[in-house]
Order: sequence, then C-alpha cells, then structure tokens
Amino acid sequence: MPAIPNFVLKRLYVKGSLVNTTDGCELQLRNFVGSGTLTGLLSVDVDGKSYSTDVLSVMLGDGGIRSADSITAEAPLVLASGVAVTVRLGGAHLAPGSHALKVRINTGEMG
Repeated sequence: MPAIPNFVLKRLYVKGSLVNTTDGCELQLRNFVGSGTLTGLLSVDVDGKSYSTDVLSVMLGDGGIRSADSITAEAPLVLASGVAVTVRLGGAHLAPGSHALKVRINTGEMG
C-alpha cells in the first residue's frame, strides 16, 4: 500500500498544539488534503516514547470523543478537509520545550 509523503504528514500536525492537560497531553491534527477516512490510530510517539491505543482518544470538532481502539476499518473516522481533531494522550505529561512527534495512522485511501 502506498505511503503518505513526509511533507504531507508534517503539515498534518497543527504547530504549537502539543500541550499538557490535567490528565495528560494533547495535540491537534488537521486534514488539509481532502476528505478521507482514518481506519486506525495506531500509536503516537513523543520523544521516542510510544503511547498505544489504550491511552489514546480523539476529540472531534462536534465535541464527541472516540477511543483509538474504536477506530477501525469497519468503524472508520471520517475526516473532512480542513477539519481539525484533537488527539489526547492519557497520562503523558511533557517537560517544557521542543518535542519530537511520530503519529502512526492507517487511512482508507493510503494505508
């Protein structure tokens, strides 16, 4: 299956959106390419530490929340073009400063 080019992925992350919250941290992703379907939020790595689906959730623009475990090929998350979603990492508290991110996803369009 084809991979999404790195220059596209780098634009997916909303710069400056990685912040601590009372129960972890969160970041925003914005789909700017075109409408698509997220068929899996597999993990998020922050500074080399991997956070798996059991601590990840997605807050939708309408206020709804989906656990990462609930996003599958059979129950995808439709992402309209231009819409941002917030990915929450439960229990992840970050020190001030810059951080390296890696987000692993599957899409219906690109794999």
